[in-house]
Amino acid sequence: MKQTKKSTKPKSPNPRILKLVVTLFGALMAFSLVSCSMMPTWDFTFSEEPGGEGEEEGTPQGGGYAEVSLAWDPNTEPDLDGYKLYYGSASRSYGYIIDVGNQTDFTVVDLVEGETYYFSVTAYNTSGYESTYSNEVTYNVPSGG
Repeated sequence: MKQTKKSTKPKSPNPRILKLVVTLFGALMAFSLVSCSMMPTWDFTFSEEPGGEGEEEGTPQGGGYAEVSLAWDPNTEPDLDGYKLYYGSASRSYGYIIDVGNQTDFTVVDLVEGETYYFSVTAYNTSGYESTYSNEVTYNVPSGG
């Protein structure tokens, strides 16, 4: 019986798969470059607007509520289309997203007194690419007395 020796020479990668991987990598790199350059930063402007107490319609949990005005530094990209404001009750776990359009300030209403909220902003361009989150700011809503 004749024994054949198996070749240990590695197989060449399929050129179509290699081209796909290179194309995907290039697309991801282009997206990350766009995303990084669009990232807005906060200028940490907060303006507290006290809310009322009671059970008005739209008031979370029927208790007191407050609002806060936020502002951030403008993005300088020529193809900027707008900003999205993210916020929620846990760091980097945002339950609310508001497309605020092409403005660098926004007032969030119906915040529950005594709660802590976390805010971050992204910018998006006319091609639909969205930046990574800005740095996060925290706001502790004062409790009514």
